[in-house]
Parts: sequence; structure tokens; C-alpha cells
Amino acid sequence: MNAVGAVSAVETPPAARRDSVLPAAGASRETVLVVSGVTAVAAAIVLVNAPNVLSLDPSTVALLLALLILTETRVLELFAASTYSISAVPKIAAGMLLGVPGAVVVALACALLRGVIRRSRWYKVLFNAGVYVIASSATAWVFGQFVMSLSPSNLAAHLVPAGLAGLVYYGHTFLVSFGVSTELRMAPWRVWAEQYRWLWPQYIALSLMAVLLAVAYHEHGVAGAAVFVVPSLMMHFVAKQYLDRTLQDARQVRELSQQLAVEDARRLAEAKYRDIFENAVVGIYQTSPEGRQIAVNAALVHIYGYDSPEEMISSVTDIARQLYVDPHGRAEFLALLDHQGAVSGLEMQYYRKDGSIIWVSESARAVHDAAGQLSHYEGTVVDITERVRAEDQARESAVQLAEQAKVLALLEERERIAMDLHDGVIQSLYAVALGLGAQLRTLNQRAATPAAPAADTAAGLGGQGSSLDTQDLRATLTQTITQINRIIPEIRNYIFGLRLYELGARGLRAGLEALSEELQVNALVRPRIEIADNVEGKLEPLAVANLLHLAREATSNVIRHAGASEVVLRVERLDDHLVFTVHDNGRGFSAEQGVPQEDAIGGATQGLRNMAERARLAGGRVEITSAPGEGTVVRVFVPLTPALPTELLAGPPSETSLKAHTP
Repeated sequence: MNAVGAVSAVETPPAARRDSVLPAAGASRETVLVVSGVTAVAAAIVLVNAPNVLSLDPSTVALLLALLILTETRVLELFAASTYSISAVPKIAAGMLLGVPGAVVVALACALLRGVIRRSRWYKVLFNAGVYVIASSATAWVFGQFVMSLSPSNLAAHLVPAGLAGLVYYGHTFLVSFGVSTELRMAPWRVWAEQYRWLWPQYIALSLMAVLLAVAYHEHGVAGAAVFVVPSLMMHFVAKQYLDRTLQDARQVRELSQQLAVEDARRLAEAKYRDIFENAVVGIYQTSPEGRQIAVNAALVHIYGYDSPEEMISSVTDIARQLYVDPHGRAEFLALLDHQGAVSGLEMQYYRKDGSIIWVSESARAVHDAAGQLSHYEGTVVDITERVRAEDQARESAVQLAEQAKVLALLEERERIAMDLHDGVIQSLYAVALGLGAQLRTLNQRAATPAAPAADTAAGLGGQGSSLDTQDLRATLTQTITQINRIIPEIRNYIFGLRLYELGARGLRAGLEALSEELQVNALVRPRIEIADNVEGKLEPLAVANLLHLAREATSNVIRHAGASEVVLRVERLDDHLVFTVHDNGRGFSAEQGVPQEDAIGGATQGLRNMAERARLAGGRVEITSAPGEGTVVRVFVPLTPALPTELLAGPPSETSLKAHTP
């Protein structure tokens, strides 16, 4: 008779936590090799013990299979795929009661039963069968070496061999580690160390339970086994109740942990949002549909010139009136949001706290609640005032460049006209003058010859039938040549005037030197130039050009009217003014002889009006002093930082005085 002792539920090894010791994916080549090796060894063991299977006690085999079915169907499910089971007890007990053949039969039955219950793949069933056969047969063989009889009187002596048999059964975890490592792509020793190393005490306990079951059945038969099983079932029920409550508590803890994790994630997200909100380089805001600030960040406060977010929120109670420069801007902004739901890059003007105006680029969206009602508006603001100013400056620069291009084109046209006048008109006049001179010389030569009849001379010059008197013809030619010679310098002066704007860009000294050279060619008078060192580059090119025009006008008057032998062009600095002087030693004039004192500019000659206008365009004034026999002094006073007029000829002349003294 065999008796059955009490057992307690223990955690099965990881091989029992899954439907097999291998993952559910398709078998890899390494897995197939391991399965094949384990199956081959197990098949050899089965073949060796197959002849002895028929001699086994059927009732004992049936009892062990019944216990196996009971333990496999009464598995306690834990977290995830983990389970508690004592299915190792009947397998170890089979080896103790029936030897290696009995252990092989129960091991194969256990693998097949587990595969059916858990619907395992074929290679997993083979692997489990091989591992169970190897472990169970080795355990039975080791136990059989020390125990010959299962008598209760020798129970104490059975405990040590049973514990040793449990350690041998524990050795199957090494085979399982090899199988699992092929699927997890890990080293077998690492798999064993992480998942199986700590299970050896449990297998010793399972083996001791198996020896108690074997002794009870051997001594008392089915009754002994029943006595062993009933307490186990009661303990299973109690354990299940405890585990159910534990699992329920664990689920609650897990749900609470998940809620805490969600709350932590929410707090972390809020902290990140708050950090982004407070430290963003762009202004961020939330406003109510009524036009009040709900939330603003530090960047927005800085853009609008407030000291703190609290101050801005409390101060700005009507956004449309307090912030928008355009009274209709807020309404248009909200209309866009209502129509589109969001706006991006909208550029508009706002007031800062100090009343100054800035340009901003704003992007915003309308936020609705769960019921679809408008909750608030939120958006971002970027200060683009500097960019707008730069764009305005760029546009102004483009306009200036366009104007400069027009001026350049005008200068080029002036240069072309000057070249055409010089190369065309002047050369033609020279040719005419030379031809007339040649005719005059011929006429004079013939007039000097007594034999030459006057009529023939006149006919040779004037054509057939000419009745011009020789003296009249000579006078006409002389007058024509004189007029041509007078016109040529005037055209030269006109050409020089066309070049004055170009000379103004080169500087006052260069322009005056060019003017001096021109006077020397046309009037055989070379002005003396005196320029102080601290005045060069102090005037704008346009002011320089107007001064050169004034100097040209003044020197032209000297050439035409003064009969001077010396002309001085002097430039010096007087406080914050530049003083330009044209001084000649010509005949001079008085108020009675020349220009009336009471209307020195308004009713004077065109030349004097031109000088006054040029002084005004340069930003200054002109003063003329003259006396008969003492020459004339023209002084122009120009501020060194003048506000030059933008027009060329507009408005009345600036302050100008003409002083004529009678000695």
C-alpha cells in the first residue's frame, strides 16, 4: 500500500509559466538544432526502457496519470503568464515507485497533456517531452541507487536521496536555458542566471513531497494517495482564494500606479509646458472673447513694455482699445479667427505701455470646449519692428538708388551732350572760323594788289555778279569771325557746366582746379586757388556742385565785365560755416553804375540771381561787395552740416546782400 502526504503549492519554473519553454515565434535554425539534440537523447532513453513499460503496474501508472492531470488542470494563474503548479511531484514520484520506465511514461504523458491543454507548437511539445524524459529518468536512476524499499520505517533515510533527486531534476533548467537562449539571442548562462538559478530549493521541496506520496501509496495504496491529495486540494482552494484577493489588490495597485503614472505624466507635461511658456523667446498669450488677458508669458510682457505678467493682465482690460493702433483691428482679427479658426503671420501695429507703436507678427487660434463653445483665444506674438524698419529703409534705399540711377543717367546724358558739342559744334565753328579767316586773308591780299580790280575780288568771294563792296565784305567777315570766337568760349563754359555735377562728386578742390584750367583756356586768366585743410570733404556732393556753379557764374562775370588780370578762389572755415570767396581786381561797380542797392537780387541781372539761387541750393547765402576800381568780392556762407533742399530750383532766394560802395 502506498500513502499520499500533504503538499503545498510552489511556483513552477519559468518553463511552466508559458505554454512551453520556447517563445511562440517560428523556430529558428538554432532552436531546431537544440530541439533535435534533446529529442534524440530522449528517444534513446525511451527505446532503452520501452521493453519494460509493459511490465509496469497499470493501477500505479493510472494513479500517477490521474495526479498528473489533476496538477496540470489545477494550475494557479498569476500575473501575466506566470503560474503556480506542482506537476513535478507525480513525475518524480513515478521514478520512485516504478523506476526509470515509469518515469519515462509519466514524463511523455505530461508533455503531451501540456501541449494539448496549451495548444503548443509541435517543436515545443517535442522539446518539453525530451526535457521531461531526460530529467525524470535521471532523477529515477539517482534515487534508485540509494533506496531499495519505500518502507515507512526508512522514511528518514529516504529524505537525503530525495533531496539529491530534486537537485538532479533541477538540472533540467540548464537544458531549458539552452532552448530559451536560441530564441532570446542571449548566452545560456545568462538566461539560467536570470530565470532559473534561484529555483533549486523549490525542486528539493517538490522531491520531498514526491517521496512522501510514494511512501504513502506504497504503504496504503489509493487510500494513502487520497489522504495525500485531499489536503492538497484544500490548500489549493485556500491558496486560490488568497491569490484571487491578492490579484485583485494587485490589479487595484496596478490601476492606481497607472493613474499615478498618468498624473505624473500630466504634471510633467504641465511643467514642460509651463517652462516653455515662461522661457519662450516669442510672446505667448491667452485672451478671453471679451478682450481681456487670461495668461501672458515674460516675452510678451517685454514686447509690450510692462514690468510683469500680473501688471499686464490687470492693466489691459480692453485689448481692442488699449493695444490695437487700428480701432477696427481687433474686430477684423476676431472675424478672421471665426471664419478660418486660426491665423498665421498676421502683421499689425500695437501700442506699448509707454504709448510707442510697434509692429508684430501674430499667429493665433480659437479654442473651443467639449461642448463646442468658444472658450478662449491663444497665440504667439513676435516683435518685427526692426524688420519692418529695415524693410522701409530698404525701400527708401531702393528709391534713392533709383533716383541716383536717374541722376547718373542725366550725368551720362550731360557728358554725351558735352562730347557732342565739343566734337561736333565747336569743331564745326572752328572750321567755319578758319575758312572765313582764310577768305579774309585772301581778300586782304587782293585788296593790297593794285592791279586787282575790286569787282574781280568781290566776284571771287561773293560769286558771279556780286556787287558787295570790298570794305563792307571785309567788315562783315571780321565781325562774323569775332562772333564765332566769342561763341566758342561760351559753348566751352556750357560744356564745363554740364560736367560740374560729376566734378562735385570728386570734391571741391578738384572742381575748382578744373574750373581754373577752363578759365585759362578761354580767358587766358588762371585763378589762384586757396583751400584750407580743414574744409575738404565737409559738404555733400550736391552742395559742392552748386558752389562750383556759383564759382563758374562769378568767374564768367569777371571775364565778361570786370576786365580783371587776377582772380582768387578761396575756401576757408569760419566757426561752423564754410566761406567760399571769389575776389577779382577788375573795374568793379557801384550801385549807380550797376545794380540798384535797394533791389540787389530780385531785380538784378540773371547772373546775380543765378548765384543767389545756387547759394540757397547749397544751404547758405551769398554776399557781394564791390566798388569802382577796386574789384568785386563774392562771399558764400554755407553751413558745414546743411539741410539741403530736395528741389533743384524752387522757392525764393535765401538771404543775400549786395553792397556797392562809391569811393
